[in-house]
Amino acid sequence: MKGFIVRLLDDIKGNFGIFDNRAYMVFIFNKGTEVSYQTLWSNSKVLVDKQQELFNILWEVATPLALRRKELEQEEKPHYQKIL
Repeated sequence: MKGFIVRLLDDIKGNFGIFDNRAYMVFIFNKGTEVSYQTLWSNSKVLVDKQQELFNILWEVATPLALRRKELEQEEKPHYQKIL
């Protein structure tokens, strides 16, 4: 496959990464700031597995970019809600 697959979630702040199913990294933000001054890195298998599960859930409920682009072009919000 060429390129990237992009999905979007509204109202989610923060980001994290899972590397080769072996390590987890999260950026820690303070309230009221958009700059991360701290990062947590872990290679705990239990933590990595749980964060992978979280990522899979978020990925499933996220809106594909193509659909979100159509929504924005039509200036409509979707008539449904996604529940985590």
